[in-house]
Amino acid sequence: MKPIYLLLFFFGLSFAAIGQVTNRVDLLEPGQALSERVLSKVAKATSLQLQISEVDDLLRSSPASVEFVVPGPEPLVLELQRSYPLDPGFVAKQTAAGGTSIVPYEKGAFYHGHIKGKPQSVVAISIFKGSVLGLIQDEQGTRNLVPLRDTKGAFTSNHILYFEKDLRVANEFTCTEVGAEDYELPALSDK
Repeated sequence: MKPIYLLLFFFGLSFAAIGQVTNRVDLLEPGQALSERVLSKVAKATSLQLQISEVDDLLRSSPASVEFVVPGPEPLVLELQRSYPLDPGFVAKQTAAGGTSIVPYEKGAFYHGHIKGKPQSVVAISIFKGSVLGLIQDEQGTRNLVPLRDTKGAFTSNHILYFEKDLRVANEFTCTEVGAEDYELPALSDK
């Protein structure tokens, strides 16, 4: 009788594992040595090369969960779930001296989660055709995963992963919402 129970136990485990299938994605591989231009802006970073065909496959299949591996001296395995942070009617706008204009926006895939084995960590990854952007935060600090630009300002398939504390220049990026400057936060109370 025991062999039958044992067989049923393992049979049940295999079905439980099927319900939790996570796709492993290897969108990045180690890149080339960093240029002096990059090293003038960040003291230490990991160079990564985006695998365009893998990105295309991910965008086409759009899995609900992925195990995203970021190679490097200390590889990171990110356990991520698909998220939908943008309204279906989302429009990207750019404000410049000449006014506000709508900029082309190609839909991507958005994921959130944590570093495997570190449930208190926070990860947000945005994947677009030709680029991956990410924020990875744990007890060591905040890491940024960003594409590098060429001399004309266009994104390349070269990416870097770096800690914010290693930046040599101020990060001037701002993200705003129209009308947000008129919004006041309500007073907080400790009661």
